[in-house]
Amino acid sequence: MNHLKVMTIAAAGVALMTLGACDGSSGSPGGLATAVGGGTTSGGGGTSSGGGTTSGGGGTSTGGGGGTTSGGTPTGTGSLAAFDAKALNYNLLVPTATGLTGTADYAGEISMLTQANAGNTAEAVVGDLNMTVNFDAGATNPVTATAGNFAGEVNGTATSIGGTLSTANAIAGDVNSVTATSTGAGTLTSATATLRGTLSDPTGSLSGDARMILSGNLKEAGGAKMGGGHQTTITPFGGGSTIATGGSLWADK
Repeated sequence: MNHLKVMTIAAAGVALMTLGACDGSSGSPGGLATAVGGGTTSGGGGTSSGGGTTSGGGGTSTGGGGGTTSGGTPTGTGSLAAFDAKALNYNLLVPTATGLTGTADYAGEISMLTQANAGNTAEAVVGDLNMTVNFDAGATNPVTATAGNFAGEVNGTATSIGGTLSTANAIAGDVNSVTATSTGAGTLTSATATLRGTLSDPTGSLSGDARMILSGNLKEAGGAKMGGGHQTTITPFGGGSTIATGGSLWADK
């Protein structure tokens, strides 16, 4: 992937505000949010506690739909401007309105702002995103994901950032869950996971131990697409102030 241009991420602010939500519907009156699987990781990342429900009136979500699909390879165009437009479009797609079951693989791209602490949202790196989501009720650690191969601009300099963030590096207390929310418009589904790893940036701006919490909302019939965002904190090697950043994501089955 060769992402070597400056971009303006129009959707970044929206993505950061909607983490863990499902198009804002999970908090609406009359909806019932059900943790289909997951919870928080325990025992050093090996297992997680399962599910639970939050009350709020309304009905209950039903199963059906879904099934098992195989994911492809990321289909990004290699243009940061194209990523920006695509991520915004995916976040505006019609949500999946039926309950999902089975396992699905997703592949797409994910951005990361490179000057978040300086308040400059005009630069970002973009990397590959791969996810496997288990929609079956009671699944343990239902989301498996990796994000890596980041490239773009940092402080005006074209760069590639080494390292891959993964759910395989999760620690006790990290969130990993699939949530189904029953609303008047149907059953809306989102997937949330914590990815960890180290990043190595030649410019030094994004080097350190990273924790990414991403959330994707399922879109279109059968959960064919996913749109969402993430919040990421990076602890620089050797100490220093924590870097707080984030970005958007899109993915296809």
